Amino acid sequence: MNETSSPDSQVSEIQRLMRENQLESAGNLCEQLVEQAPDYAPGWATFSELWLRCGEYQKAGGAAGKALELDDRSVDFNILFGRCLLHVGEYLGANQFARKALELGPTRADQFDHLGNIFSRAGDHRMALNLFTEAARRAPRHPGILHNLATSLRVFGMSEQAEQVFDEALRLNPGDFGALYQRSMTRTQTADRNHLDALKQAVEHASAPYTRALARYALAKELEDLEQFQAAFEHLSAGAGEVDRLINEQPDAEIAGMQALADLDPRSFGPAEDAPTDGPTPVFIVGLPRSGTSLVENILGAHDDLAPCGELKDLQMLLTRQVGGDPNEPLVARVAGSVEQLDLGALGRAWLERVAPRAGEHSHFTDKMPQNALYLGLIHAALPNARIILVERDPVDNCYALYKHLFAGKACGYSYDLDKLARYYLAHRKLTDFWQSVIPDSSLMVCRYETLVQSPREVVEKMLAFANLSWQESCLAFHQQTRPTATGSASQVNQPIHARSVGLWKQYRENLAPLVERLRQGGMEIQ
Repeated sequence: MNETSSPDSQVSEIQRLMRENQLESAGNLCEQLVEQAPDYAPGWATFSELWLRCGEYQKAGGAAGKALELDDRSVDFNILFGRCLLHVGEYLGANQFARKALELGPTRADQFDHLGNIFSRAGDHRMALNLFTEAARRAPRHPGILHNLATSLRVFGMSEQAEQVFDEALRLNPGDFGALYQRSMTRTQTADRNHLDALKQAVEHASAPYTRALARYALAKELEDLEQFQAAFEHLSAGAGEVDRLINEQPDAEIAGMQALADLDPRSFGPAEDAPTDGPTPVFIVGLPRSGTSLVENILGAHDDLAPCGELKDLQMLLTRQVGGDPNEPLVARVAGSVEQLDLGALGRAWLERVAPRAGEHSHFTDKMPQNALYLGLIHAALPNARIILVERDPVDNCYALYKHLFAGKACGYSYDLDKLARYYLAHRKLTDFWQSVIPDSSLMVCRYETLVQSPREVVEKMLAFANLSWQESCLAFHQQTRPTATGSASQVNQPIHARSVGLWKQYRENLAPLVERLRQGGMEIQ
């Protein structure tokens, strides 16, 4: 690059290199630019974008911060800094900078789209939906923006609207296999209204393993809706194999960490002397993914005195800061080796400081992060006033529900192989059984999914009483409210309680036989 080139032209060249994925060359030019023009804010912003592309989130935040120091009235720089904060788990900070960007007055569709993503990930799904709607109004033919709008609509259980927007996104960009997959998840497919033909073609024409997996998972889901079970499992198994090979997850270290926690002295988990005991009451809803935790939160979230906050990452982040160690080692293993060094009182205070504002004026609020199930003894010690509801489901139904779900990124990477899945389930169950022996019944309640869906009033009464909440009929009619559920259960938020998935695994008895045998060997009773 010519040193006499204007900073604007240098930024344009860097952006071209980034579009062409020439990241090393772009990085060299970024370094030259910020050295030559250290007071040029767009140069620092471009450097931040490059660091985000590289997954260097701390460095991205530092560069975005430099841009903000030079121009704190820029909508784009406030958005950029908020995005960086999201990546390091600072959701409250991300929310604050997104709100500042809104106050400054965004004008472009991409700005509204970025803001929608920030608010969505920070847990404000209502605001996110409004912003995605505005982005789509300004750019009605942008398939990526339409994809985000449809996903947001699905979070609120607005399946018909979501499907229409996904249809339009796919018309504009037929290669968006993510939209293809999400569209199949929006509702139960029927014999006269489905996408089987399009999905079969997508499986044949997909050029990459992950896109092929997306199409197979979507096809398997629609075939299962139509009760074509054997064909569904063939595509599901093939899709899971594709993902398993790509992720190459080896859960042994995480399993060892769970086993190490379960072998600790129960006396290590008594309430910390300096643990906080005031403020709104946290209600932790925990269990393996796909066990029914979203249903429980939807039920409790219909109560006037409780704020449903979804899956919060704050506990894992605070634990990570305390235990340190190799970030490539699973957190549960690092925690198991550091329990005696943890300051659990400080953990509880820091967690409440970060999370309690989400309760607003409510007396109770929820945290539904599934990974919290690994740390229940720590939660009880750090937050002795918290109520913990552990949701358990039939072992094979839970494992099959995990197996058939395509998770984002590398989440639940153990779930794409039946042997890994069985081993993980058994270790997880051993740990949660241990926590039940450690935590008093006044602080921990076990909710059986099957009992809940078969006798909802009885179980809901017990859950409300356990959480010190009064009875409200609205909790049984949660499906009549328009509320966000940003999980794989999003399409079910507007459905009443049902038992249709109880025993579903038996349609695949032969296919799941190795899993069932492994679970039986591990001591599970299988009906």
